[in-house]
Amino acid sequence: MRKSVSSDHVVSSLGAAHWATGFLALGKALFVFGIISLYSSLLGLPILQVLFTTKSVAAVCLVAIQKPFAGQPLSRSLQIRIVRRCVAGIGLSILWLYGLTLCGPLRTVLLYGQLDAVPVAVLVTIFSGNRTPSRVRGAVFFVLAVLALLLFDNDVSDVPDGSGQRVGLPLLASHLLGTLAVADHKGGVVLLLLCVALRITYNNAGRKLSVEVGGAKRLQTVTTLGEAALLLPLALLSCFIQESQVESVTSYVPTLVMLALMLYVVDFYVESISANRLDGSQLARVACLVQTSLALTLSWLSQSGAVDGSDQPHHGLSAGVIASGLLFMAATFALTSSGSGGRGQLVGFSAGGLPLYSLSSSLLPQGSVSAMAAVRMALRRVRADPNSKRIFYLLLLNGGFMLVEFAYGVWTNSLSLISDGFHMLFDCSALAMGLAASVIAQWKPSKQFSYGYGRVEVLSGFVNALFLLVVAYMVFMEAVSRLLDPPEIKTDRLLTVSVLGLLVNVAGLLVFGGAHGHSHGAAGAHGHSHSPNANLRGVWLHLVADTLGSLGVLVSALLVRHAGWLAADPVCSALIAVLIVVSVLPLLRQTALVLVLRAPAGRDRQLREALDKVLLLEGVQSYSDPHFWSHSADHWVGTLHVQVKETASEQTIIGQVTSVFRQLGFSTFAVQVEKPEFVSKKSSQYSGYGLGLVDRATMFDPTDGLSAVKSI
Repeated sequence: MRKSVSSDHVVSSLGAAHWATGFLALGKALFVFGIISLYSSLLGLPILQVLFTTKSVAAVCLVAIQKPFAGQPLSRSLQIRIVRRCVAGIGLSILWLYGLTLCGPLRTVLLYGQLDAVPVAVLVTIFSGNRTPSRVRGAVFFVLAVLALLLFDNDVSDVPDGSGQRVGLPLLASHLLGTLAVADHKGGVVLLLLCVALRITYNNAGRKLSVEVGGAKRLQTVTTLGEAALLLPLALLSCFIQESQVESVTSYVPTLVMLALMLYVVDFYVESISANRLDGSQLARVACLVQTSLALTLSWLSQSGAVDGSDQPHHGLSAGVIASGLLFMAATFALTSSGSGGRGQLVGFSAGGLPLYSLSSSLLPQGSVSAMAAVRMALRRVRADPNSKRIFYLLLLNGGFMLVEFAYGVWTNSLSLISDGFHMLFDCSALAMGLAASVIAQWKPSKQFSYGYGRVEVLSGFVNALFLLVVAYMVFMEAVSRLLDPPEIKTDRLLTVSVLGLLVNVAGLLVFGGAHGHSHGAAGAHGHSHSPNANLRGVWLHLVADTLGSLGVLVSALLVRHAGWLAADPVCSALIAVLIVVSVLPLLRQTALVLVLRAPAGRDRQLREALDKVLLLEGVQSYSDPHFWSHSADHWVGTLHVQVKETASEQTIIGQVTSVFRQLGFSTFAVQVEKPEFVSKKSSQYSGYGLGLVDRATMFDPTDGLSAVKSI
């Protein structure tokens, strides 16, 4: 009897899970259709009017369902906190809706449609010790997905400047993106990434507030009602300063009512109900799979003509956005993987007939880490390492100057200042990559990465070097085209921008100090120094390139202003590009040699001498299979087989050989001692064994790529 009852419980539980999965899939499909309809509405109506209407309709529905004022009255302090939350929610809504107008519904679904669990898992994986192979893969896939949207998404069907949102600051931003030759949808991608980060913070703050208010549903209802009230005067003001792009605004009312239900009512209740039946990983997987596949399919149908989309500008498919969608799905599934999964082993049934499972430690919850906790852990790691601290201070300096340029540029309506602010934004991204590599390099070795993560810094230096070469090539080609046809150059604010940029870059070089040429103390004890840290050198070269750029702008601006020589700008740019290439090539060569496992550069003679010392050790007859390589700038690795006499002590030989190579600077060295009996057995089993033995009559030439043996 007990077993039949337990079976009923299991079947009921599985049925509820399947029902919740289907319910969530339907809700997320409606969310995708809602985003598409919202984009169509924003092409003709101002953002504030659309936002006010949808929030008002949603507030009426939520108040009717939840009856938030029937419970305990809210205290004054809670009311103030809710008002603050309403203001923050309005700002966040305006930002992501403007991002929607820039990059279209498909890219908005891919980025802003991600549940908070996915980007939070990426942050925790990067900045905390809670890492598994699947999570590391997921974080890499997520970063690659974002890069695919930024670098390989060639969408040329941007909304024209006459759309309903191109007034005020949006109009200035649109002109700026056009001046910088940056597509609108890429600016929208950056804006939506910022909105995702802000939304995570907004939702984390709301969890604690919901407990004090009386539940998440009551908080959502009160917040939506407050947002609608605060938006009323802004919407009325928008009616006077912005003209709609449609003849009849009332024709959009049914659409806006439907949007309010799909985006702010149905989606909220779908996630709330599904969260009670499904765990976080199932929620994230179903939502990502449904949203991404449906958005890509609808975009393909619209672009192919199966769905009529000719009446509106269309942000369609591209190779970059398809790759990004697939990478986002792969990232979600990897980040939400439970590792060695399963639901545990069934060991029996309770008195009430419920199944009892035995769970391994890998299946037990390890505790969640909030985004703020992950940031605090990352800052502790940064403060603990001098190199990471230098990069962090430099990032703060550049980021602060970037914000000042943006603020002053908007205030004075200076397009040149805002353009330089975007230039500083790309510099900050390079610094952020260097900082991330510096933090990751400090991670402890794991079973999967037994040598640790030190090579990440080498990879970062290699990528930075390639990036600088691409930048130098683009600058040089643009300089050649301008040299053939010099354009007019306005130098009114150019001098101010160049002087300020030069001062900031010089200050950055002073803050960075001599870190790019840092020698490790452990190596110095052996009478030599390893190659400088490739990651730090890459960051330093970025600083040098920016300093040269600011200096070139200053010199060319002076020549154009006082001598009227328009060719000065392309000539200075070409010279700067050549200097960048000359300075970057050594770093590119150094990091490439490390990545292809070359023997430590500049140590060929010392390796030869060390191997000769091995042959002079008492009891050593020969050696074979010498392998030496650089794992990173300050970590050399080597292995060696040593053939010894029958009476030799293996431990003594291992200690002596290891000491020889430790003095040379090898951090890790493995020695295999082989006695005559072992050598003879191997020689009989493998016909080629013993041909590479090196005795006192031969010597090893480490410059030979095949580790060949050269006779004296």
